[in-house]
Amino acid sequence: MRGFLEDFSPAVQDIGDSIVNASVEIYDRIAKDLLPTPAKSHYVFNLRDLSKCIQGVLQADSGTMREAQEME
Repeated sequence: MRGFLEDFSPAVQDIGDSIVNASVEIYDRIAKDLLPTPAKSHYVFNLRDLSKCIQGVLQADSGTMREAQEME
C-alpha cells in the first residue's frame, strides 16, 4: 500500500497503514461472526474477498484524491 500511495499527497500517504489495519480487522471480525449456516453453507468470507477490497483502493487516482477524507 505504501508503494502505491507514493504518488499521493502526504495526507493520503499517512492513512495507508490505517487502511490495511482496518481491512485486516474487518476480515477477522467477519471470519468470526459470519460463519456458514446450513442455508448458506456454500459461502465463506475469505482472503479473496479482502483482496477485492484492497484492489478497489488501488484504483484510486492520485490526481483527484488529494485529501485523506476523500480516500476514507
